Amino acid sequence: MTHTPTTFAPLHSGWTLTAMNPEMAPAELCDPLVSGIPATVPGEAALDLLNAGLIDDPFDGDNETKQQWIGDIDWRFTCRFDWHDGGADRHDLVVYGLDTVATIELNSDPVAQTENCHRSYRFDINGLLHDGANELTVTFMSPVRYSDQAEQRRGYYPHTEHHAFNQIRKPSYTFGWDWGIDVANAGIWREIGIDSWSGVRLAEVRPLVDVSADGTGILNVHVVVERAGKGRVMSPMDAHSQQKPVPVHVTLEGYGTMLEADGSVGQGRNETTITIAVPEAKLWWPIGYGDQPLYAVSVTAGADLQAAWSGRIGFRTTHVDTRADEVGRPFQIYVNDVPVHAHGYNWIPDDAFISRISKRDYERGIRDLVEANANMVRIWGGGIYEDDVFYDLCDEHGIMVWHDFMLACAAYPEDAETKEEVEAEAREQIIRLSPHPSLIVWNGSNENYVAYAEWGGYKQALRDDDRKPNDYGYGEKPWGDYYYSELFPQLLADLDPTHVYLPSSPMSFTRFTNANWDTDGTMHI
Repeated sequence: MTHTPTTFAPLHSGWTLTAMNPEMAPAELCDPLVSGIPATVPGEAALDLLNAGLIDDPFDGDNETKQQWIGDIDWRFTCRFDWHDGGADRHDLVVYGLDTVATIELNSDPVAQTENCHRSYRFDINGLLHDGANELTVTFMSPVRYSDQAEQRRGYYPHTEHHAFNQIRKPSYTFGWDWGIDVANAGIWREIGIDSWSGVRLAEVRPLVDVSADGTGILNVHVVVERAGKGRVMSPMDAHSQQKPVPVHVTLEGYGTMLEADGSVGQGRNETTITIAVPEAKLWWPIGYGDQPLYAVSVTAGADLQAAWSGRIGFRTTHVDTRADEVGRPFQIYVNDVPVHAHGYNWIPDDAFISRISKRDYERGIRDLVEANANMVRIWGGGIYEDDVFYDLCDEHGIMVWHDFMLACAAYPEDAETKEEVEAEAREQIIRLSPHPSLIVWNGSNENYVAYAEWGGYKQALRDDDRKPNDYGYGEKPWGDYYYSELFPQLLADLDPTHVYLPSSPMSFTRFTNANWDTDGTMHI
């Protein structure tokens, strides 16, 4: 998939890492951490320390314990770069991954504050850039201190492990897990740079597929645009004058088929849907059930069709059967109306340091899956939404993807701040991943239903006698079910109804039943 616009210029060089509170580090490291060390972007503070020879291998011996101070530091990444105005209408700072709580400044002017590792950001920086030398700083608050302070502010919500990972939208495993080391550091873990564009850009592209009874493939391309704008709107009469119609062109190619369709985003509107029908479409199948034909889709928009998106889709349908049978309630996946026996593995991030996971690592992992005769991989909810290359490889090799939203093994606050962030990340990831035929199941949470129902101390920790008693006479803090039962299904119904959804795993499909019952729904072995 091509999600990065051609107008985007990454900032790869000229970065320096400094510690804002060096007194938290070992005394012998204070001087270099104050003066600064070279930083790699995309990257992470711990890897910069390792590359500078200031720390030993975090995986060796008890270095994990010795290096816990890294998570207590406020880290600042500084980039000095030259920029010259090429005449574009807009200049946006685009950041594809910040880990996690960050303050961004450009030439000492504030740009934004961010608090979510699982989403990207775009900020209009017209007027902040200087022709010539510029300085961009991204300052990260200690994730350990932030999560501890959030817990004091919101109250305790039960969780596994020893850090309050459920108080911060940071990959849970980075605080340590039963399979991985505690490396709760900070970094710009995906691309950051300047997108200079004119006229219009493609803000969203969602190519959703269906297959009709006669084998015709139906492609519905949902397009959302953003216009550059012409400055301040001076009166109500001018409210829509800048929202001129935007032409949109869609092309589908593959297997002897080349189809095109034109549409338009109307005046006063920001989105449209363009449909292409493909007679006798070749169907995408999981490995072992058929082939994996992928059709190329390209979308262009604007007066000169300058805004562009490209990707691949596969025509397939999917649903599940949860009707009661002679044993209980199954969870039977169907692809193209054929029952599929799903067998595979749980996927955790390939490295504790997520910025150094490469295409080669993904290729090795998918090759291992194929050679192990797996046909499904489950993205675990304590990890990350993986790089585009992972899903592309699954599409190509017929590996079905079961995808957790990033909420695992804990109760989660339902305050306005957390709701806003969880919705923003879920919306972005649904839009980004919706084209992939390999994506079969969206799963609301990992073990959160069984944790609430069965894990010791959870009910006691959620007790809140100040709240109005419920039907059973007790008050309780909301613990995250809003996300699984309301938010995620609403977003999927709106943005992508072509995938299966269940609120949690394990869970039973009969109410008032053991969440991990082996004859009802899904279970953990």
